[in-house]
Amino acid sequence: MTAIIGTCWAADWDGANLVSEKSCKICHGKAKSGDQYGVWQKGPHAGAFETLKSDAAKAVAQKAGVEDATTSGKCLKCHSTAYGFTEERVTQVISPEEGVACQTCHGPAKAYKSKHGRDVAAAKASLGMIEPNAEVCVKCHNADNPTSDG
Repeated sequence: MTAIIGTCWAADWDGANLVSEKSCKICHGKAKSGDQYGVWQKGPHAGAFETLKSDAAKAVAQKAGVEDATTSGKCLKCHSTAYGFTEERVTQVISPEEGVACQTCHGPAKAYKSKHGRDVAAAKASLGMIEPNAEVCVKCHNADNPTSDG
């Protein structure tokens, strides 16, 4: 299943091009590189799946006609990288429980994970890495989101 996710995406969103988030952690989990993985783990996106278990989320789901937010593609399309902005799971490489992980914002990493090294500009230009911006964020943070103010 391939879907183009906005004009900011250098490559089509394709679950076959997702890699394990542990691949990102190898380099981005080290203090000397900024520990981006650790920062992500402490932020709201890492816990996006867990929020679906809350009483508040259960109430929102019920109002939307969703029986279980933790298994519904209507919710997981934004609460899990494994769904790739669709209501169907697009990969088995990443579990839904990992929440909104690196590749949701930076694009599927198969082409760039081993090649970007210190030349991030080249990875963005030719290998499909995305610099997150508002266009990426509004794929989930928009008026269709039942908890959005916008």
